[in-house]
Amino acid sequence: MHSDDASDDCGCAPTAAERARLWPVVNRRNALGLGLIGAATLGTLAGPMMPAAFAADYPTWDDVKRARANEAAKRSEISRIEGLIRSLADDVTAKRAEAERLADEFYVAQQEYFAAAYRADQLQAEADTQAAAAVDAANKAGRVAAQLYRQGGDDTSLELFFAGSAASADDLLSRLGTMDKLIQRNQAVYAEAITARDSAQNLSDLALQQRTERDRLQRIAEEKMVASQQAAAAAEAALQAEQSNRVRLEAQLAALRDTTSKTVAEYEEGVRVREEAERKAREEAERRAREEA
Repeated sequence: MHSDDASDDCGCAPTAAERARLWPVVNRRNALGLGLIGAATLGTLAGPMMPAAFAADYPTWDDVKRARANEAAKRSEISRIEGLIRSLADDVTAKRAEAERLADEFYVAQQEYFAAAYRADQLQAEADTQAAAAVDAANKAGRVAAQLYRQGGDDTSLELFFAGSAASADDLLSRLGTMDKLIQRNQAVYAEAITARDSAQNLSDLALQQRTERDRLQRIAEEKMVASQQAAAAAEAALQAEQSNRVRLEAQLAALRDTTSKTVAEYEEGVRVREEAERKAREEAERRAREEA
């Protein structure tokens, strides 16, 4: 029913596009990493991928200056900043946990898809084998039928049967005995062909069902992959928010707690210098990565 040349058209194996989407990832760690790798390119599928970690009203340096002038305001601003720092850390922890959970779900769905694709391939291969066996058996039955006709299907056989001579009768009975054996043999070969044909059809039906199940699992795996990528991107956004705000918040906190003559402007300048150094370090790392790519 299926030739080797047509096996690629049977729908039993994943296409090149399917392999490109799902096949390379083989463990949960890589599944989680997909979110970070695909975040930049997934926007066309799921919209913006880098939302703010959470809505936060960060204090300005002017807020810090005003709070330093009043003890009650200072305590309130310190409490506020400490809460923001905790919230940033908690947001990173929560989003990382969610990204890992969804990566686990993607990994499981992916493995179920792989297993279904493999079963579909195996069933189709068995169906093709049985189809070939049915063709062979049918050809064999045809050859036996032709032999049967040549040995017992002519008028001479009937004339010998009615001739009355012992020699002629013996000869005819011998020939009829050979025909009987041929008939029995042909029935067995015919039954073999029917069995192989029915088996091939049943296996083809099972392979079709398995391909349907494979396609359903593929859609689920792709949905899980997108969700995992989104969660990983959200975790990365939360981490970036923490890293970009924590330095300033901690400097503002230090300025509020400081009892020396050091000014708020000095703390602000320290943050500016540190952030500038970190920016240059990131740009240098990105430049080296591009050169090595």
